[in-house]
Amino acid sequence: MAGFVFAPTEGGESTRRKVTKGLRNLKELAEEKVDEVRGLLQEAEEDAEESEEEEEEEPEHHDARAATPAARAARRRRARASRPPVAPRC
Repeated sequence: MAGFVFAPTEGGESTRRKVTKGLRNLKELAEEKVDEVRGLLQEAEEDAEESEEEEEEEPEHHDARAATPAARAARRRRARASRPPVAPRC
């Protein structure tokens, strides 16, 4: 493979262009994924902060079932569903 890339012939030049184009595409894809992960991390951080605020604001429950992790998760899902969707960053 290295012989094709470094070859001084027309075939080597074509291969170098293809490799360069592929690497540019790969770089763009990696940048998009990094932005996507940043958005997801930011959303998760906001969700965690909201959960902490909700827990601080909620009065003590007398019903033991309402305090279970599953019940808290369900309340977070309902709250999250009521918010407008987050647009992907470009």
